Amino acid sequence: MLWRKKTEVLTDIASLVRVNDQIQLEINGKTYLSRVEDIQEGELHVAVPTECIPTGTIRSDQQVVVNVFGGTGISRFSGVVKDLQINRTTLVTITDLKSLGAIQRREHVRIPVRLPVRFRFDDSRNHMFCWFDGVTRDISGGGMQITGDSQGIGSILRGDLLDLELYLPDQPPIEATGRIVRVPSHDPRLNSTMGFGVQFVRISAGDRSRIVRYVLTKEADMLALRRDFVHCCQLASIEYRCVSEDTDGSYKVANATDMSTSGLRMTVGRDAVAVGRSLLLSIELLGVAIETQGEVVWLEDGKSGSVGMQAGIRFTNVSTKARQCITKFLEDQGNGEASGESRAA
Repeated sequence: MLWRKKTEVLTDIASLVRVNDQIQLEINGKTYLSRVEDIQEGELHVAVPTECIPTGTIRSDQQVVVNVFGGTGISRFSGVVKDLQINRTTLVTITDLKSLGAIQRREHVRIPVRLPVRFRFDDSRNHMFCWFDGVTRDISGGGMQITGDSQGIGSILRGDLLDLELYLPDQPPIEATGRIVRVPSHDPRLNSTMGFGVQFVRISAGDRSRIVRYVLTKEADMLALRRDFVHCCQLASIEYRCVSEDTDGSYKVANATDMSTSGLRMTVGRDAVAVGRSLLLSIELLGVAIETQGEVVWLEDGKSGSVGMQAGIRFTNVSTKARQCITKFLEDQGNGEASGESRAA
């Protein structure tokens, strides 16, 4: 759920927007994306949303609300439609603008996670650009950070709007509109990838709830897994492969740096696994190879300069013999109790 509170700060809308900025109009209880075409003293000239033209939603002397997007929330203004101009483009003039204060978004729970996402830039004056593929670095109910190929997207600016398709594991894609609120300060031409922060400006309540539920579930999994970890003084050798039809079935090699009776943390190559993916694991402990299955619960960047990712794996199918072997291994590390449920690394 998106929680809001109003502040009493009044401000001039002309100090917050520029020509070509994207804004939001509230008309008869519904919201529409629009664009600022001109700013004059006491007046705002904006493009009429295309879905309003055939229905005659906007008319003279009508009360409207103008929402201006900011980095921490939305500034709201009431106004009155002065007139409509129907030429090559349909414009509406809004006057008598009065501040209604600001809507602040309570900070959403945010987790580091790599999920596939597609995005394209919204240039409503011309056309939609092509779709780009990327991955999230983190996500919350209010937005996300995206990393994508810098080729073709290096000219993005703060305030640009994106069409988004986000893919949660085993769920239909989430479609939303986002506004870029953070862009990299480095030269994107010198890097093959670039990241940027996106704030949701149009997303259905149901889709936002899906994201929030996913985030809260994964946060609980992360906390439970980390809480039981014991640091491995002796690295445990692991071979793993994804349980998926789109993989070649070959095993990859990794080392566990932390472990518990419920899971482990290991370093993997970038793009080697994805959150939610099931793995077959062969773990060599105390000279014995044990077989088990696990699920990737979280992914996060490794230490500075590392080319790999840290993956948190939760065991999903562990035999009694394998669990006994893991417990004995953890005892030998000298950092945990026999249960393997000791202090975190």
